[in-house]
Amino acid sequence: MKVSAHRSSRLGGANSATKGWARTQRCALLFTIVAGLLICYYILVLRVFASGQGSGTDISSISGGGEGEDKPRRTVSALLGDAAHKLTDRLKNAFEKCPTCLCSTDSSGSAVKPLSIDAAATGDPDAWLDNVGDHPPPMLPSHYAMVHGMEPWERPGNKVWELHTIPTDDWYERAKKATDRCDLELHQKIVGAENGLEDKVVWVSALFDLKRGEAGMGDFTRSMDEYYRRFQMVLDRGFQMVIFIPTEFEEHLRIDYNRVKVIYMNATDLKWYFPYYDRLQAIRTSKLWQEQGEAAGWLAKSPQARLEGYNPLVMIKLRMLRDAARLNPWGTRYHMWMDAGHLCAGQQSPDKMNMYRKLMSQGMMVTHWPYGTTTEVHGMTDKAMHLYIGTADDPLLIVRGGIFGGQLPHIECVLKAYMIALHQTLSDGYVGTEECIWAMVFARFPHLFGGHFDNNSLGNHGDNCASFQKNLMEEEEIAAGNRKPFISEPVPPYPSWWTDAMAKSSTTEGSIKVAKNIIKKSSTIDTLVKSGAVKKRSKTSAISR
Repeated sequence: MKVSAHRSSRLGGANSATKGWARTQRCALLFTIVAGLLICYYILVLRVFASGQGSGTDISSISGGGEGEDKPRRTVSALLGDAAHKLTDRLKNAFEKCPTCLCSTDSSGSAVKPLSIDAAATGDPDAWLDNVGDHPPPMLPSHYAMVHGMEPWERPGNKVWELHTIPTDDWYERAKKATDRCDLELHQKIVGAENGLEDKVVWVSALFDLKRGEAGMGDFTRSMDEYYRRFQMVLDRGFQMVIFIPTEFEEHLRIDYNRVKVIYMNATDLKWYFPYYDRLQAIRTSKLWQEQGEAAGWLAKSPQARLEGYNPLVMIKLRMLRDAARLNPWGTRYHMWMDAGHLCAGQQSPDKMNMYRKLMSQGMMVTHWPYGTTTEVHGMTDKAMHLYIGTADDPLLIVRGGIFGGQLPHIECVLKAYMIALHQTLSDGYVGTEECIWAMVFARFPHLFGGHFDNNSLGNHGDNCASFQKNLMEEEEIAAGNRKPFISEPVPPYPSWWTDAMAKSSTTEGSIKVAKNIIKKSSTIDTLVKSGAVKKRSKTSAISR
C-alpha cells in the first residue's frame, strides 16, 4: 500500500473502483463517511432547534438547561465539537478493545481476514499468543491515521531523531504473556525427537540476490560472486545444514546433498514470508527516514536503506531457523543460524562445537556488544530504543544477527517475543535492523538467553569472530586434557508434566490433545512429501517450493 494512495483515499475520496485498494483503505473511507453523516445530522438538527422550528424546543434543552433553569447555553460549534470527540472516542475505544476486529492487508494489498481468536471456544482471551510465532498480529492503521489520514511518522515537520510516537510497554506486556505460556522443556514428544536427538549442531543459512552489487552502495557494495565465495566456505565446513536458496544458485555452488537439505525460496518470496513487508517499505522510503539516513551519513548508502529486500530478510532469519528446527531433517538437538557471508566460520568443524552446544543447552544462544550513541541504533531512533528496552543507561547491549541458535523450545518461545516486538516497532513507525529487535527481547527476557557471549570479552571491541575464537580455544584445552568436553543430558521420553494417564494412552496424538501449552510442530519432511504438500527433488532429496 503506497502512502500517496492512502492519503488520496482519505482526503480526496478516490474512485472506489480503483484497483489495488486494500481493505484498510476501505475501512478508513467507511469511517470517514460515517463521521461525515453524523456531523451532517447534528448540523441539521441544531439548525432546526436554533431557528425555533420543529416542536418549538430551544437550544437550551439540548445543552441540559431544563425549563425554569438558568444554565449557560451551548453554542452550535461547541456541540459539533462534542459530537466529533464522541465519535473519535468511540473509534478509539473500539480499536483498543479489539484491534483484530479492524482491517488488515497482506503484502499484495488485497484484503485478508482479521486474525481469528478462538477466545469464545477456549475461554482464554490470550489463546492467540500460543500461535503468535506463526500468525503475528496484523498491521493496522493507527488511531491517528484513521482520524488524520496519515501515520504520525508521515506528518510534516517531524524532526530527525526526535520521537514522533511515544513507545510504550504494550509490546512487553503482550510478549510476557506469550513467553509465560511457553513450554521450554525438551522431550521426545517433540516431532522429530521420538528416538532422542543427536548431540550435534546443524547450521541454518540463506542466500538471495538482493542487488547489493549494484552501483550506489559505496563501501557496502558486495557482488554475488563474493557472496558465492563466502557461502561456499560455509558449505565446505562439513556441517549438516538446512539452507534457503533459489534453484538457480545451485549451478554456482558445490552442495553436498548428503548433508545439506535445501528449501527453495526466492527473494520475491520474502513478500509473503515476512508479514510486514509493505509497512517496512513505507517507513524506509518515507521523507523522515530518508532525512535521518542523510543525517547519519553511513545510513544513506547502507543495505537497509538502499535495498528493498535487506531488512525483510534479516528480520525474518529467526523464523527461518525455527522452521528448519521444526523440520529437523537430521534429528539433531541444536540448530544455529550462520550468515551466508560470515567470514569467521572458516575454522569451525562439526565435531568441535563444545562451547556453542554448552551455551545452547542453557537457553537461546546469542552474541552481543555495547553500543553507545545519542542519535540512532542501526537506523532506529536512539530515544525509541531506550524506551522499548526500558532503560536510560548507555551503552545499550546490542545483539548481533550473524549467529544465534538453540534448542527448538527456546527458539519457538523467543520467536513469539521477537514477532511481538517487531510488530510494535513497525506499528509505531520506527525501523532499525533485526539487531534492534533482538536487543529489545534480550534486555526484557534475559531468562530465555541462558547462553550468551560478549564479543568484547577477548579484548577487541565488537569482535564478531570472538565467539568462534573462544570455541577453538576451548577445543584446544579439551585436546590437551585441561577441560572436560560438554555432553548434553539425554532427551527424556516424556515431559515432567506428563501424567501416568497420558503415558498409558494408546496414541501419542490423543495424549497431546489433552496436554496444555504444547509447542505446535509442523510435519517432518517425509510426512510433507507423502501428503503432497511439497515435492522432493530426486537429485537433491530436499524440499522444493
